[in-house]
Amino acid sequence: MEKDYGIKPKPQHYSWMVELLGRAGKLDEATDLIKKMPFKPHPAIFGSLLGASRIQKNIEVAEFAADKLLSIDPTNAAAYVQLANVYAVKNQWDNVSTF
Repeated sequence: MEKDYGIKPKPQHYSWMVELLGRAGKLDEATDLIKKMPFKPHPAIFGSLLGASRIQKNIEVAEFAADKLLSIDPTNAAAYVQLANVYAVKNQWDNVSTF
């Protein structure tokens, strides 16, 4: 993007890429992208990863994303709800009830 069009990627671009990769089932690539970002991720980026983890039913990535999101914004109710939904889909009811 920067090389071809002279446009420097902004946080919003990274958030969109995380969303796209996650919806395509490429959660590892989305996580790697977040780790390699040239700036500190904002809550929407981890929210995108958490949402994609819920869709893909991936507990490990969901826990990672929720942990990072809640460390930035501990009052984010959506993070708790989405993580609980992932646990519920995987029939991990003990984890759901801890919220």
